[in-house]
Amino acid sequence: MPQFNVSLSRTGGQGSKGDSVTGANIANNGDLIFTVTRADSTTFTINAGSLAGASLNLGQLNDVTITSSTNNQVPMFNSATSKYENHSLTTSKMTDIDNTGQTDGSMLVYNSTSSKYEATTQLGGGAGTIALIGGSF
Repeated sequence: MPQFNVSLSRTGGQGSKGDSVTGANIANNGDLIFTVTRADSTTFTINAGSLAGASLNLGQLNDVTITSSTNNQVPMFNSATSKYENHSLTTSKMTDIDNTGQTDGSMLVYNSTSSKYEATTQLGGGAGTIALIGGSF
């Protein structure tokens, strides 16, 4: 990742005659623009150059930790570390799925009381009727 550093320095007496950087932003064209305010409150800008070619990977963000990433992983927040981490998405991590009854042959059936899909080996028990149409049973 490209690294950008800003260094400020003054020459001569500093007193009340010094200039101060009072703002920095990235313009629409990718240029880094500094706003400088003089002691007399007038301002001017300095174009420090283009950041347009810079790139950033997800793992380079301060609140993201990516380790051994593989295909089909997603970033998921971990409250213990306060960071987003790569994770292979499974139904056990989805908040509207309850896998506690999971066993061989289970299917997910929606339960309107819990507002979740639940792992079960049985159909029925809800307010609706179940119609199996076609196929071999």
